[in-house]
Amino acid sequence: MAPHSPAYGGSGPILVCVSWMELLLTTIIIAVRAYTKIKLVPRGGWWALFRAICAWAVGVFNGIAYTVAARFGMGNHESNLSDHDFSRAMHWVWVGNATTLISISFGKIAVVAFLLTIQGETYRTKRHLLYFLCTSTVLLNLTTVIIIFLQCDPPRKLWEPELPGNCNMEEVNGKVGYVGGAYGAFVDLALAVYSVSLVYNLQIGKRMKLGISTLMAAGVFSAVCATVKTVEVARVADASDRTYVLTPLALWGATEMWMVIIACSVPACWPLAAHLFRKAKSRSAKPKCKTSGPDNHRAFQLHDMGDSYHASAEGRRDMSGENSLLENGIMMRKDLSVQQELEREVSIPGLRKKSSAEDDMRDAISAAERV
Repeated sequence: MAPHSPAYGGSGPILVCVSWMELLLTTIIIAVRAYTKIKLVPRGGWWALFRAICAWAVGVFNGIAYTVAARFGMGNHESNLSDHDFSRAMHWVWVGNATTLISISFGKIAVVAFLLTIQGETYRTKRHLLYFLCTSTVLLNLTTVIIIFLQCDPPRKLWEPELPGNCNMEEVNGKVGYVGGAYGAFVDLALAVYSVSLVYNLQIGKRMKLGISTLMAAGVFSAVCATVKTVEVARVADASDRTYVLTPLALWGATEMWMVIIACSVPACWPLAAHLFRKAKSRSAKPKCKTSGPDNHRAFQLHDMGDSYHASAEGRRDMSGENSLLENGIMMRKDLSVQQELEREVSIPGLRKKSSAEDDMRDAISAAERV
């Protein structure tokens, strides 16, 4: 290896740029999720948020490790590095790879915790499946981390190859990494399918169901990243130019890590998006009638929706079905929607309305129950 060669270069700057852009995006999403949790849905689900933050914190350290590794020559050809730079680069590469697996483990735990929060006490028999997928992934990742630093004896020989000793477990490390990557891709895909099926069975509107399902299917992207990473593991096993060949593996591993965190955090931001959408819609809506109840201080509004009318209740605090849906378990939202004939007026239970007969009110209630 030629001494006094420039270390920072090759594909290293690309790794640093992509890693920190993904970190910035994930930080914004985590911040929005925390704001949503604190302001809109403070009940339950705090452990899911805490685990996502833990995954993010380890991911920050991962970005620092890869940045330092690139500073010493990661992404550059081994022949362009001094012995010192090569040693430092390889040291931080393996630290980065280990933190990737740890962060992914926290992320998978956060995904499962989030799904358990959504389904609440329902689907109890399926909870064991989620526990198994989560536990097996964590154990496999931790095993891989241990083997990474035990593949050489002494472990320091992993980044200082001139030291006396051996690396007899390099082949084992490659096989475990390959199995772990393939299994991680399977788990990501399984959790994405489970999430979509869970939302599909909820008693919510088709539009909201489609929106939430799309957000929760983001785990498919982490499955794709895990698949590509697994292919890169196979390439690294027989590579000699390690600082150069390890870079794609690190890049796809870091991307998978951030995609896992994003996949479990973006759906949790839905209550905020729904709140903002309703707020914007309410400003543009033109209420047809408004009646205040003296007993419970609630206001009922009747909004024109074309061929039908939609009766909605507004209390002192707006806690709609969308807000509670994703954090406080599956909740049934009951809306009163009554098809109207032009010659008949609408009566809402519990309210007094001028010129409305008791029989008409009962008929309207019966029609709403049939709908």
